[in-house]
Amino acid sequence: MKTSKRIFLSVCILIIVFPFHISAQTSPQLLKNVFKLELEFGANDLPNEYLLVEPHGLAVHPNGDVYVFDEGRIKVFENTGKPKKIIGRPGQGPGEFEAGKLEIEMVISPSGFLTVHERHIISTFDPNNKFLDRFNIVFMPHSKEFYSTSNSTAYTYILPEKDVLLSSGHNANRLNPNKPYYEFLYIDKDGNSKEIVKYEVTGIFPFSSGRGGGDISNDLLGRLYFALLPNKRIVLSHSNHDVVRQEPLGKYILHIIDFNGVKERDIVQTFIPELIPVPNKPRNTSNWSAEEKQAREDLYNMIKKLKYKSPFHNIVTDRNYIFVINQSYAQSKYYYIDVFDGELGKLISHFEAEKSSETYKNNFSYVFANGFAYERNTNKDGFKIIRIYRINPQVYGK
Repeated sequence: MKTSKRIFLSVCILIIVFPFHISAQTSPQLLKNVFKLELEFGANDLPNEYLLVEPHGLAVHPNGDVYVFDEGRIKVFENTGKPKKIIGRPGQGPGEFEAGKLEIEMVISPSGFLTVHERHIISTFDPNNKFLDRFNIVFMPHSKEFYSTSNSTAYTYILPEKDVLLSSGHNANRLNPNKPYYEFLYIDKDGNSKEIVKYEVTGIFPFSSGRGGGDISNDLLGRLYFALLPNKRIVLSHSNHDVVRQEPLGKYILHIIDFNGVKERDIVQTFIPELIPVPNKPRNTSNWSAEEKQAREDLYNMIKKLKYKSPFHNIVTDRNYIFVINQSYAQSKYYYIDVFDGELGKLISHFEAEKSSETYKNNFSYVFANGFAYERNTNKDGFKIIRIYRINPQVYGK
């Protein structure tokens, strides 16, 4: 682990080193068949405006209401599948959405604040679904970090907690690919931004080409993941910088911090390392620029250097429970998930969950909330539906 690549900041900028001498936990016996189907809805027995056509976002409110982004609006259902409310419509005004059929990010914080992220446009709503604000992420105070040129790339996810915004992104600059660039978290409060964590990017290799450029990436090399916990806390980890890749057992570390960047605790977990498959080099590279060839060579070299793939590819939460989604290849039928009690800092279970037919590549398709799992799916007749599963209490250590 290269601790110099990870920076946590609070009121005064400090570099805090997290060594791996903390006692690591080993995984308990694998739990299987932990989901029991309770309900599916969206294809029939609903008013026409609530029927699901091409849902592209799913979130669950702390009160159990299910939010589905579909047809350029948010269709809200009670946890029984009963239609409750429609939020917004297609458009560019307050409380309206431009995304249409494009994939969007829709998240609800532990206190019930809703954020809809479509490209650079952010819309926020309070716990009672009242519209709060609509703005362009490019004009946020910290955006100069990763929108410094028209050829920068950035991935930003925003979760509101009252007047606080939490975001992450990276500032890979295609016009200056040799410049170090980072993934980070910011707190935005009353128009003022404060950086609380910063990691150097390891899995993305930008290159310039003519007037533009591109980047070569591989998530198996690691990236920053985070999720919210109750009481204004964050669980986060970088799947390269917070990992020790070694045989026979590697280790990864989760950091639990508050919104000021103050560490509450670390959790260390073991894993069995797996080799990164080295991609085959294309035979015909005549249409590549010298910069693109170098970026691809840098990727191959990084794969050889790290040798083992990153151990996880997502972190999600359900109240104080932390779900770490272990890395699995696209052809695998299951996700393998470590579950931790965020209050006790303790590993409580390890289980497998079958991938949905709606899973794209290796993306995680479930939302966990209040002891249930929710997913978008397709029924036997080809219609889009939402499925709700009751999760075996053993997953939560009960």
